[in-house]
Amino acid sequence: MQKPDDQKRRGIKAAAARLFSARPFHEVRLEEVAAAAKVGKGTLYVYFASKEQLYVAVVAEGFA
Repeated sequence: MQKPDDQKRRGIKAAAARLFSARPFHEVRLEEVAAAAKVGKGTLYVYFASKEQLYVAVVAEGFA
């Protein structure tokens, strides 16, 4: 099992933020987030259990 890395988590959230800001939630696919973050789709699941959890993390960071 892959060990979580804070830099990789930040990269995934940054890529997701760009995509979520450009298109509605339901149009963004995790495959696109993975490609934009330059990680495999399976790696996303190491950090976020679902697209919803990723979205909440992005929004929460925006409020912080």
